[in-house]
Formats: sequence, structure tokens, C-alpha cells
Amino acid sequence: VETRSKDTHTHLALGLYQRQGSCKFEDRLTRNRGGLVRGDSSQYMEHGPTSPDPRSRLEKDGYVVLPKLIQKGMVERARRLVNEKLGESPKVNEMVAEGTQDAVTDLWNKTCLPEKIKEMMGPHKEEGAPLRFAQVALIFPGHRCSKAPHGYSSGYKPEKNWEKDWHIDGCVQKGEIHAFTALVGVLLQDIEEPMSGELVVYPGGHENMARLHGRPDDGYRSLLRGGEHSFAIARQEMDAESKREEKERKWRKPVHLVGKAGDVVILNFMTPHVVAPNVSGNIRYCVYFRLYTPLLPGREFWNKHRRVSLAIPFHDWMGMTSACPHLRQKGAKAGHCSCMEKVRVRGTELDDSEAK
Repeated sequence: VETRSKDTHTHLALGLYQRQGSCKFEDRLTRNRGGLVRGDSSQYMEHGPTSPDPRSRLEKDGYVVLPKLIQKGMVERARRLVNEKLGESPKVNEMVAEGTQDAVTDLWNKTCLPEKIKEMMGPHKEEGAPLRFAQVALIFPGHRCSKAPHGYSSGYKPEKNWEKDWHIDGCVQKGEIHAFTALVGVLLQDIEEPMSGELVVYPGGHENMARLHGRPDDGYRSLLRGGEHSFAIARQEMDAESKREEKERKWRKPVHLVGKAGDVVILNFMTPHVVAPNVSGNIRYCVYFRLYTPLLPGREFWNKHRRVSLAIPFHDWMGMTSACPHLRQKGAKAGHCSCMEKVRVRGTELDDSEAK
């Protein structure tokens, strides 16, 4: 069991054992029951009916929302467990999960979620066994806010330029890239309005990150050696583009993923994202699962990465059109494809270990 917390942004890593369960719940994949997404400060829009095949949306935007996929009762049991842990801890920053309950990991182990992910991603590293770990991400009121001057009804004022502090996971430590394949989030409570601690994503940003840091040797070396500091390259490009017409920009406006309890969001590892300030009076409840391609080598696969999946974000997703054609073949082995060489932009020479 591990607990990490920083100010009002708290993560509970729950190591929970769960017996394997079967999927018995109704498929709500194609129903038009989504929440709202927000692209800028002046416009709201329904994300509308999910495509009968959400893979095209995921491949284009780097994320997709599956509305109301998880049954209400499952969500309520998970939220109740989280609230119990909050009540047991005298201080938020000292919350500890016992690791003896299963209501959180049931969101994966006892729902249709694994089947939906497999349709897109194909097999994952721990397939066939119950998932034992989940990240419980709680965003408290006042996250990324300062006390507001008189006239703000919520009492909070969002920090300036918070949206520029986006990231991709696993790039904190210099010299290491801890890549995974898919980030899967489940909302445990409705988020009615933007600026409530919701996840904010940059549609199409996965392709921009691949263009800047996956394909060019120099950009990849920058990411490997500089970690999150290398994101300055992309941020400078975004700032420069802000003066152009929107249709001429490579970077699209960020989208605020508000929605309903039971909604599921799926992100590619390379999709830039950030958590919005929380000016509301409510805690943002979300559970995240991180899934890894079986192509990642070794026992400590969570500390590894494959450069080809940084250069071609859906290379290892066997259900996607841009998946490696070689790996689709029966009996094919990782490392035998030529995909990386086809897209690689050569610059500074890399060690063989860096180029894989």
C-alpha cells in the first residue's frame, strides 16, 4: 500500500486483491448519455453520441469517452470505500488504504471494461489475472486556486496559466521514461461544471508529442535526458501558434472532461493532459487504471518504454488501424518490425539501446 499526497491533489494507490469476476452488465457503449466537454472559456458543447466504433475517435484525438459504462451500484460502492478511508484518517495527507477491500478494483474486475479496452488495445501485460492496483485520484476544492477577491461566489480564483502545466505521465525523472500504453479513468461522481478539478486533455496532442519527441532523434534524446523539462519545446510551439488562425494551428484547444458518474475515459500514453483548478465545493472522485502492452520487456516493465510507441502512438494497440502490421501476424515478435526506421528523423546519433 502506498499513499502519496501533495496539497489538495491527493492520490491513493490501493493494492487490492480481487477474485476474478465475470462481466454481466449491460453494454451502454453507443448510448447518447454523455456529459459536457469544454473547449474554451466561452463555449460548451455536448460530446454527443459515442461512435458505434469509438476507436476512430481515440485514434484521432488521443482520447475517447465511453458514457455511463459502469453500473451505478458499482460506482457507489467504490465511492463509499474511498469516503470510509477519508473518515478514518485524521488528516487528508495521511490517508492509508488497508488493501483488504475490493470495491475499487471491482470497477475493472467485475465489469465489461476489460472487454472494451481489449477491443482497442488488444492484450495487455497482466491479462488473465485480476488487476490488484488502482489509483484513486481526489481533487479537493481549492486545487490550483488562490483565495478569490470579493465577488467570487466560490471563494477561489484559478491560478493563471494553469492550462500550460500539462504533462504526459512517466517523464518526471531525468534519464528515464516510464511508459504505459493506456490510461483508463472512471468517474465516481458527477462533474456538473468545468473548473471542478476535471481532467483536461489536448485533442490530437499525442501526434504532436510524437512529432516533437518520438520521431526525431534529437527530440527523443531531449525527452529522455530532460524529462518533463523537455515539454518546453511543445509549450513554445503552442505559444507561437496562439497568434495564428485556429485552422492553421497544429495544437487544438483543450477539452474539459466533465461528465457523469460511471463515465469512462481512455487516453493514449502520449496524450497531454492536466487537472483543472477546482473552484467548486466538491471533491473530484476518479479512479485510474494503467495498462501495459505485453511487448514491454522484463519483470519491471513499468520502468521501461518502447521508442516506436512514442513515435507511433498506437503502434502497440492491436485494435487500431495504425497498429504495426507486422505484430498483427501470428507468431510475430517485437523488435522485428521496421516501423521505427520508416518514421525516424535522424539527428544526433543515439546508442542502440536508446533507438529501440
